[in-house]
Amino acid sequence: MTDRRGTEFADIVYTVLVAEKRWTMDEIAQKMGMKYATLYARVHQRVLFSPDEVRDLIRVAPDIRLATYFMEGTAFIAADRGDNAEAPADTVHRGATCTVLEATDVLRVVEEGLKDEKLDHRDKMRIEEEIRDAEQALASLRICLAQD
Repeated sequence: MTDRRGTEFADIVYTVLVAEKRWTMDEIAQKMGMKYATLYARVHQRVLFSPDEVRDLIRVAPDIRLATYFMEGTAFIAADRGDNAEAPADTVHRGATCTVLEATDVLRVVEEGLKDEKLDHRDKMRIEEEIRDAEQALASLRICLAQD
């Protein structure tokens, strides 16, 4: 049996850094204080990320999917604290709008799933993903309001 520890997380990192190119590997490696080859080995699943490296990665590449991975199946929800560069009113407005859009996505996916008047396992998975996104948007809005 193949050891699959850490591969799901590395797949998410690969998506964020390589497929979507949200940040360059050079930029992230530099900010993490590691060599490019070291990060490359982790992203391509040759070596596992250490807990300290995961924390550093989430700090320098703040993609909520990275934190969410560790909270799946727990009682916790990852929330985006946002950047403090925006005016508080703009941040609250953006957060509220995001919450409405995410909730609308839940409704859209439910409607699509019920076209045949039943929900299969794929429909339920898509709905759960959209609910998670809506929950994260609400949690982020709550944090934004508390910072005001």
